[in-house]
Amino acid sequence: MAVRKEEAGEVPISSLIDVVFLLIMFFVVTSNIEKEAFDVQINLVKAQNMKPAVLVPQKRITLNIQKDPKNPDEGLYFVESSMVSPEQLKVELIAFKRAVGNEGTVMIRADKELLFRHESEVIEAIKASGLVNIRIQAELEAKQ
Repeated sequence: MAVRKEEAGEVPISSLIDVVFLLIMFFVVTSNIEKEAFDVQINLVKAQNMKPAVLVPQKRITLNIQKDPKNPDEGLYFVESSMVSPEQLKVELIAFKRAVGNEGTVMIRADKELLFRHESEVIEAIKASGLVNIRIQAELEAKQ
């Protein structure tokens, strides 16, 4: 009777590494990486004697109000990174409220010269949506 020699079972590591690498690439490409919708062309209002916000709300929608290059007295509205009209702004905020409920926060980033010129349109849109949490983003001024 011949005695069988036990062979050590080996797992082909190179093919497993390839599969893991492909899975990582798939999830990176298909995942929705959340990014802040900040517009660098906005000169924010300066805030004095304020503490910086420590916690950023999880459920938030960012509203950017930027100067119109063609007409500096007018503002352009952006929800996240999409330009909208004042009527579309209401629709976007209502849809956001339906999606997240009462915990939703509206983050307003407005050019310092336009913040109070378009205040009534923005407040009307927020009021129509039923959202109650509002934050105005400002640039902290260094204490002297």
